[in-house]
Amino acid sequence: MEIYKQLEQFNLRKPLFYYDCHTCVCLLSTPEGEPIARGIAICSPFDVFSKKAGRQIALGRALRAIKKRDTTGEIRPYRFSNHRSFYPRHLEEEAGSRLYRAKCIYGYKSVYLPTLHEFEKGIISPKKVEYVSTVGSVNIHLTRGLPFTIKL
Repeated sequence: MEIYKQLEQFNLRKPLFYYDCHTCVCLLSTPEGEPIARGIAICSPFDVFSKKAGRQIALGRALRAIKKRDTTGEIRPYRFSNHRSFYPRHLEEEAGSRLYRAKCIYGYKSVYLPTLHEFEKGIISPKKVEYVSTVGSVNIHLTRGLPFTIKL
């Protein structure tokens, strides 16, 4: 409940989540659809996958970016390469490849005023698309976007 109070305090819309190859991404935006923050959580092969935990981590990082008004948490894909570990080598390589992919796409775990990718732009402010369908002698106009409307 505390998180929703923080969203109201900063005058933000409901958080938007999407998943991209073992990465949970949270986007926070204003009611007008302008992006304010992005937070990401990367699931390591050493972790047990949990959608709920990924959402909580990503949302916490997005809120941290807003509070600090800064971009923090650079993704370090090579952190497994300079140490001895009891983990099998193939899991360390998998973790490194996931981190490297996330580094190339997002760069940081918590971003203030992010530059959105095309996919993210479509999530935050979906375009209105109108469909016209004829059923018998009635034309039905469907508009997809915010809000969803049907005109007869």
